[in-house]
Amino acid sequence: MTASRQAVVDVAVTRLAEVLKHPDDLSTTVSALRSKLINEKATIDARLKAGIQAQLDDCQSGLAKLANSQKSLGTVRQKMALVDEQNMLSFDRIPHFPKMKVLAAARKNLIDTFDVLNQLEELADKVERLRIGIEHGIGEIPGPAPPLLFMHRDLAMLEEFRDVTMGRIANERPGIKKTVTRFFDRLNDVSRLFDGYMWETTRHLFDLVQSKHGSVVVRLLKIVEKEERLDAIAGQVKNGDTIALNSSLTETKIKAAKGRKQKKYRERFFEALSDMVKVKFDDLKISSPDDVPNALTTLHKMVVADISLVYEEVVQRVPKHYKIVPFFILEYHRNVCDLLNKVMGKHLDTGTIFVIMKWCKTYYETMNAKLGISSDLLQPKLLDGQEENLLGDYVRMVKAKLTEWVTNLISTEERDFTTRDKEPDSDAAGLYGMNGNVILFNMINQQVDVAVDSQQPFLVSAVIKECRDSLEQYQSHFKHLLDQEFQRYIKEPHNCPGGMVEYSMAVANDALKSTEFTETLLRRVTGEEGEEEPDQSSSQTIASHLNAALDGWMGLAKHANTTLADFTFQDIKPACEKLYQPPASRERDLTGEIIATLSDYCEDYREHLQDYLFSKLVVDLMERLLVQYLIAFRHKNARFTSLKDVKNDYSRIIDFFSQYRSSRRVERAFDALEKVVGMVCTKSSSVELDFYALFKSYPDCPRDLIEGLVNKREDIDKTARGELVTVLKEQFSEIDAKNEEEEEEEENQKPKVQTVFSKLPEEASGIEAMAAGLGGVTSALGGLFGGRNKDKEEGASQ
Repeated sequence: MTASRQAVVDVAVTRLAEVLKHPDDLSTTVSALRSKLINEKATIDARLKAGIQAQLDDCQSGLAKLANSQKSLGTVRQKMALVDEQNMLSFDRIPHFPKMKVLAAARKNLIDTFDVLNQLEELADKVERLRIGIEHGIGEIPGPAPPLLFMHRDLAMLEEFRDVTMGRIANERPGIKKTVTRFFDRLNDVSRLFDGYMWETTRHLFDLVQSKHGSVVVRLLKIVEKEERLDAIAGQVKNGDTIALNSSLTETKIKAAKGRKQKKYRERFFEALSDMVKVKFDDLKISSPDDVPNALTTLHKMVVADISLVYEEVVQRVPKHYKIVPFFILEYHRNVCDLLNKVMGKHLDTGTIFVIMKWCKTYYETMNAKLGISSDLLQPKLLDGQEENLLGDYVRMVKAKLTEWVTNLISTEERDFTTRDKEPDSDAAGLYGMNGNVILFNMINQQVDVAVDSQQPFLVSAVIKECRDSLEQYQSHFKHLLDQEFQRYIKEPHNCPGGMVEYSMAVANDALKSTEFTETLLRRVTGEEGEEEPDQSSSQTIASHLNAALDGWMGLAKHANTTLADFTFQDIKPACEKLYQPPASRERDLTGEIIATLSDYCEDYREHLQDYLFSKLVVDLMERLLVQYLIAFRHKNARFTSLKDVKNDYSRIIDFFSQYRSSRRVERAFDALEKVVGMVCTKSSSVELDFYALFKSYPDCPRDLIEGLVNKREDIDKTARGELVTVLKEQFSEIDAKNEEEEEEEENQKPKVQTVFSKLPEEASGIEAMAAGLGGVTSALGGLFGGRNKDKEEGASQ
């Protein structure tokens, strides 16, 4: 145990020795550091001791000086008391001192009286010379005015004499005051004349600096400053603030200050400058709204030039505390506001309102860019900050004007359309047109141009919306007018003026041409023609409005085309009602009559109608004629005696329309008729093939139509017809079975295929059924007017 304990102690001592171990040079370094710190402490103590001693010496010296000052004041007080005592005793030692005092006062008063009399005697001549000099100076405004300071000096001396004199008689009787005042009447007149000279010269401030007489401005302001100091002295004297007065102020100056009236030259100086600015604005004559654009252009140039002149020539000649630049900026701005408010009080048209709003924007931009004046400093805001309200007023005025113009245009166009006392106008290509759309778009483009120039997307969008509404008004009216005149023709054909077809073509052509106008307008306002593009949201809104107008024009063109088709089929109505119905079908070539009538119409259409519209109209006519022949096949009185004639009718129809459309397109359009004719002419050996060809392409073909066609054949006997009907029923049964299987296999049944047969009425006879069937056909034709550009190219090529 003892050995182990000794081992532990040895280990602990070793570790402690390592912990307490220090560098070899520690003993020498500690001594050096101790010496250094002792020296620094001694230095600091010496400095502190010296500083404290100096402070104590200064305090002791100060206290000694205060004691000496107190002692000196006591000595002065004693001597002053002795002087006062000796002064009081002197009055008793000098004989007759009170009388001498009175005589001295009387002598002084007598001298002052003679002095006043002498000055009064000289007053008239001095005033007259001064008046002549002032009048001469007034005649030379704006001139160099060299004697201006001298005239003011002389006038100031005379006014000082007047003020001192009036101060002396302040407590005298009113009669004396009135008498003395009369002596100074001419001086008062000359004083007012000089004031007028001063302020008239001030009103020509810009003329003076522009004619290199800027020194006159300096002299004017020296006079203003002098009068301001005299006003300040007079105010202090009258308020009894004598301590604030200059110690060098003489008794005469104090007396003059007591009798002085405040002139307020600095205030009147700025009033004269305000008058100068106001006169400049009054020279801008605006007697009617037509004067506003030129007046605003002149105003803009004047404001920029005058403020620039202030920066370059005036500010260096005016004391800084006058703050002449802010004064002119606010003065001009206030006058601009007043002028604009007066102009807005007049009855202005839309263009003038826009010019004003655009000018305000340019005004702020110019003041900031050229003169460095922020819009925040220009208060109050131009137009009282009512720009948004004015924009609303402007849009409302545009709406009112457009409504008025469109209403008048519609009235004129409607009169020509309904009277039809002459043919519509035609262009070099022979295309009809009423040309009202040209006038309409001229009006619209004027308003849009004004709005685009404003560079305000909200305004452009709002104006485009109003233009769209006006276009819709025009489009809607002509749709109604076309329907109205067509009904008039149907009900009163003998009382209806001719030319309806020609005017309908004119409306269709104008509508199509208007789509081009609208597309041009759309490209321009959305930045597609190199102009600055508006913001994205505004561009989308504008495009939406104009696309709606574009669709409206296409709708009107389609409506006019539909009216043309209605007129065409109104003429072939009698022939269509008798198709394949004996005896008329046996006695007359009804298909030939129909084609001859269609040929007459189509030749006119091709000559006077746009190619694109004519192409669409031909498609419409083919659809209508196809439906009409299907209705004729289905008619209960229809009979097919000669199958050759039926095939011949189909061939002639194809040949006729192939003049205007490609044969391939015509055959495809009449494919249903071809297959129905095939069923009319079918035989027992080919009935299945003909049936399959028809129902594969037209699964919605009515079954009663097929059975009826077979039963109406007179070229075969009853037995043959029965066999054909039996075969057809078998085919129908197979189709029904096949359809049931497909419905069971498919959970989601596909939509049924609809073809031209779906447009046929369930029960129809004659032309009356045609109208019902054509309602759906006509609506389906709406799709034919989509994809305008592509269809136009196809129509033109054909």
